Amino acid sequence: MVDQNEQPPANVPPSEAKTLIEGEYTLLDVRTPEEHAQGSVPGSINIPVKLDDGKGGFLDNPQFLEQVKEQVGLEKPLVCTCAHGRRGALAAKQLADAGLQQVVNLEGGLANWADLDLPHTGTIKRHH
Repeated sequence: MVDQNEQPPANVPPSEAKTLIEGEYTLLDVRTPEEHAQGSVPGSINIPVKLDDGKGGFLDNPQFLEQVKEQVGLEKPLVCTCAHGRRGALAAKQLADAGLQQVVNLEGGLANWADLDLPHTGTIKRHH
């Protein structure tokens, strides 16, 4: 039997992500709460897929799926995003593997979003 979720969720460019979240999709910001507090997209929901380890790195958030189930639900279409797209892609894959049917990743993350001057508050920090 072939697993239907073998393909990773699609990466969508910021213009397409904006259209999706203006429709029925919710923007799930999977950056750390500290990153989210510095700058974010209005209306996004912050649930970190990784947590700051206090040493300049990240640790997996063991409660990520549970937090998404509680705060958003696994039936709501989602656009996942992070700073540059790697954690967003990881989160989208975890959610797809957990059974979420409609989930995509913002290509290039919020850095790409901010570069196109799409709506956001504060400063979107780059990691390089």
